Order: sequence, then C-alpha cells, then structure tokens
Amino acid sequence: MIRWHKECGIYSGMLHAARRASSKRREAIEEMKKKERKKPTALNNASLVYNGRLVINTRFQTNDAYIFAGGSLTKYAGRLYADKYNHCYYNAVEVGSKIAQEMLKIWDPTVEPTRRGETLNNILPHTFTKPLVVNCQLPGKINFLHVLKPGMIVPIQAIIQQESYGTIYVTGDCQGNHPSYFKLHFNSHRRVETIVCYTERKIDVNNMIRLYGKHERLLNNFVARFESGGITDLYEYFSEPWCMLIFQDHFDQLENDIRSFLLSPTSCPDKNILADIYKACEENRWNKFIDEKYPELLEKFSKSVDKELVEEKLLQHIEDNCYHLTMYAYPKTLLERQLVSAPLMPTPLIDPSERQLVSAPLRPTPLIEPSERQLVSAPLMPGSILVVRNPDLGSGTTSRYEGVA
Repeated sequence: MIRWHKECGIYSGMLHAARRASSKRREAIEEMKKKERKKPTALNNASLVYNGRLVINTRFQTNDAYIFAGGSLTKYAGRLYADKYNHCYYNAVEVGSKIAQEMLKIWDPTVEPTRRGETLNNILPHTFTKPLVVNCQLPGKINFLHVLKPGMIVPIQAIIQQESYGTIYVTGDCQGNHPSYFKLHFNSHRRVETIVCYTERKIDVNNMIRLYGKHERLLNNFVARFESGGITDLYEYFSEPWCMLIFQDHFDQLENDIRSFLLSPTSCPDKNILADIYKACEENRWNKFIDEKYPELLEKFSKSVDKELVEEKLLQHIEDNCYHLTMYAYPKTLLERQLVSAPLMPTPLIDPSERQLVSAPLRPTPLIEPSERQLVSAPLMPGSILVVRNPDLGSGTTSRYEGVA
C-alpha cells in the first residue's frame, strides 16, 4: 500500500507538471495570437496596406515610398502575380542586401538613381540565387546542416519522380552513436543543388555553402572518383588541400571574370567556342547532349585560344594569392625550385687544359720592375715626379704630378 501510494504521488506530480506546462504553452500561444492581431492594426494605423502580409512593390517599397520592407512578413502586390518570388522562400541575407541597394538609390547621391521613364508596374521582381541554409546543433551534440535550392518548397517525393532530378551521392549513415552522414545531390547539369550533413564532427559551414552550384568537374572530377570507389568519406574528401581554392573568398570573382570573358564578343566569331555550343544546343532542341557531341566540343576548346587565356587567368589568380594558397604551384615557383635543386656543373666556357691558368696564383707583371713597385704603390703627393716606362720605346717618360686642389 505504501508503495502504491508513492507511485500514485509520483504519477499525480507528473500530471500536475504536465498540466502546468500545457497551461504555459496555451498562454504563450494566446500571447502570440494577440501580437498577430496587433500587427495589422499597427500597420493600418501607419496607413500601410496589409493583406495577410505587408504589401510591397518590386523595389521593396510599401505604399509609402520612404518605408521599405522585406522578409517573410511581406509579399508582392497582387497585380504582379509574383507569389513564387515572395521573400519567405529565399535567403534572408541576400534579400537584405537587395533592399540596401534599393535604399542607396534614394539616399546616396553617388549612386545612379532609377530613370524617370521606368514605372513600378513594368519592373520585374528581383531574382535571388543564394541557397537556403539551415544550420543547428541537435540534442546529443549532433551538428546538422542543410543547404538547398531557393524557391518554393516542393515535397521530395514529387521531385524524385522527375527525370531531371539528377543523382544523389551518400557516404556514412545516421545510425549508431557516432553518425557521419553526408549527402550531395547533383542536378541534371551535374551541379551541386542539395547538401545534407549530420555528424558529430565540426562542420565548416562557410566552406560547405561554397560547394553549392559548383560543377562536379570543378570538384576534382567528383563523379568519376566516386563511382570508381576513390571516395569513401566526403568529410575527408572536402578537407584535402586541392579544394582550398574553391573555398577562397575571391574564387566567385574569378568565376565571374572568366564567365564574362568567355561571353564577351571576339574578333574571330568562327573560333568562338560558345557559338558552337549554342549551335549544338539549337540542333538538339535544348535537350540533353548526345555523347558524340562532347568529344567534338572538348577537342575544339582544347585547341582554341580561349583555353590558354583561361589558364593564364587562373595561374595569375593563384600567383596573386600565393600567400593564402601555398599548397598550389605555379610556373614561377616551379622555376625557382628547379634552380635551387639543379646540381652545379662545370662551366663549358673553360677547357680542362686552361683551368690551371685560371687557378694559378697571380705573378708580378713584367712591365714593372721590383724596384719600381714602391714608387707605383706609394701615394702621390703634389709636386712629385712620376716615371712611366713605355715598353715599345724602351725608355721612360717623366711627368710632374701637381695634384688636384
């Protein structure tokens, strides 16, 4: 009976604690509802249009041109039909930077303002390209990272069934006391579109985010290495020295420079590789390339001038950042290493028979007698007499040294 009473007391205490927790939860929910009710009231008191969310235009302006807004609280005006571009589906950091750019057009005199001929109705919404990032630490000190494509979230079951979904590569698992799960999803163009990390290891979030959008060939021929069994742990693979260039802050600028260089018009349009790629895409009706087209385009690109210029830009970038990218070698460092490690060879300008003459000690010149050396080596004073012997005439010439004032 005593034990039963104790158990009943424990159970009643647990039920009482649960009731208190549920009552606090209800109070919190009611408080949130009150705040939600106050939002439209405060916005309407400020004479701002509120329709479930704060209505903005494509320049992040409300109906008051000097009040800007952005984020999940906002949505575009209904006349734009741009619900899929609402900010709740995109990276908040990128949205904030776009808002700052639009605000600078009004308040910063050094920024070129929008032209008067443009109206708000014919301007398209901003495009956002940075990925969505979810990073947290789960119970048990498990680090979790999810990098995914921006835009409206579609159920994964519906996406996998599409032919253009791409390929998934996974190492490790989520089970056990020491999980080490890493998933990479490449789209149909073989670019990284989704990254999932679930592990006890420390995740370098900034470096993992930089993998988004990179082609598998840029990741050291990832697909070929993975399918051949050369990659067993993606965490170790992306901690190797070769990928430090991709993780560098200036690598995105290098990519943009190369892309703009390749897209720029050239003096010889017939030798432009992009024109051939565009022609091949038109012939294939913008579908996936046939395997026969790849070798032709690669061979033409390897023989074109563009390849050499791209290599020069890459080597120049490595040389400019040599203090940060010490693991890479460029032509200057290779030449220095060859000069340092090269063995010393005898000079070919001197014959072996002439080495004795070169290495022999210097003998006194026959033009100056030993008795005259003291005169030659002695310091000349003003008014002294200098005797110079002419070997051709066999006689000496006398001159007086007056000195310099």
